[in-house]
Amino acid sequence: RLGKIFYQGSVYGGVGGIASGGDGASPVPRDFHAARHYFLRIARQLWPQDPANPKRHQPSPSKDSTQIQSGYAALAAGYLGRMYLRGEGVRQDFVMAKMWFERGAEFGEKESHNGLGIVWRDGLVDGKKDLKKALAYFGTAANQELAEAHVNLGKYHYCWLPRSLVK
Repeated sequence: RLGKIFYQGSVYGGVGGIASGGDGASPVPRDFHAARHYFLRIARQLWPQDPANPKRHQPSPSKDSTQIQSGYAALAAGYLGRMYLRGEGVRQDFVMAKMWFERGAEFGEKESHNGLGIVWRDGLVDGKKDLKKALAYFGTAANQELAEAHVNLGKYHYCWLPRSLVK
């Protein structure tokens, strides 16, 4: 949760939130370095280290890990993938983004599936685009009610509409 708080920053503009005056929560600025620190603390429980060559990443953790541990680690992996994809608090690195997304996707994490869809749609690793893989990843994330995945699927379908139907 600390990773998410620092990644997103405070959702409240002022003390106590938008309409309340009671809880005394103060604004928290976005801090990608702190977010990364907390995400890595969780993710390292399943993935103690990164491979020397992230392009050769292979699924590694056993499925024997507890459901809670893998769930939080998978969520952390999705955020780490996003940070590398966007260059938030780290040097932008599509290979590292893909590696973290693959780790999260091993456990069904929806943000990771969406991230892999982006990687394959845009050919971000080695320039290899694969629309079929991208749509499969977007579909998996959309089936888990991820709004951004629905948008990505919508963009695809909009681009393939006959121009006579687009007004």
